[in-house]
Amino acid sequence: MERELKARSLRLGKKGRCIGVVIVEEVFAEKGSSVQELYASKVVFEEMVSAQRVYANEVQLGDGCRIEELYYTTTLKENGRVHYAKPPTRLGKIPEPPWG
Repeated sequence: MERELKARSLRLGKKGRCIGVVIVEEVFAEKGSSVQELYASKVVFEEMVSAQRVYANEVQLGDGCRIEELYYTTTLKENGRVHYAKPPTRLGKIPEPPWG
């Protein structure tokens, strides 16, 4: 996928890849997949998922995930070791996506 995606739910298969901005209610990313920029209500990443920038209310990360920037409002759950380029930041509200 490239550039922009807006949907209710998204399931990225094993080693799936999204390039660009993704706006979605719920996302589930399987092992080894990657996301560039994500705006979501609920995020579930299996092990070894990578993401550049994530904005979400509820976040669940699997072992070995690599996240450059994570901004969340409600819940952050780590199931194993997670590597952050920058520490996660809790916000009062998710910012508006660049397009909507």
